[in-house]
Amino acid sequence: MKKRNLLDTALIAIIEQKNKLADLDYNDPLYDEVENKLHEIEDAFVEHFGDELEEIIEGLYELHHFQGEVLSPISYLARKYQVEKTPKETRYAADKEDALQIDAQNHLVLLPMPPRICLLDAAGNSVELWADR
Repeated sequence: MKKRNLLDTALIAIIEQKNKLADLDYNDPLYDEVENKLHEIEDAFVEHFGDELEEIIEGLYELHHFQGEVLSPISYLARKYQVEKTPKETRYAADKEDALQIDAQNHLVLLPMPPRICLLDAAGNSVELWADR
């Protein structure tokens, strides 16, 4: 299996857990279990892909003159994702409010299929800044 497929698989596993957690009320008896599983998956993600993704994100900050500190790649995952499944494909998107705000108007988000980092601007536009194709 190619590294891109491994990254996609890891991103999708995190997204599934994040979406499960977002759909649960904090008082739900499953909340802690789902949250703990999410942290385990995120820790494994950072261990396997963190250094490489952090380097890519640092390059994007330099290239696009983003201000601020480059954070752990986990920070660039949205709080919740929209998942649209069709018989031929699955598409993932995130609202800018759920993505990491990097300045007054822009947000960055890490998405799968293919693994990519998108800029979400104030007008709601999504611009792909990097993709592992």
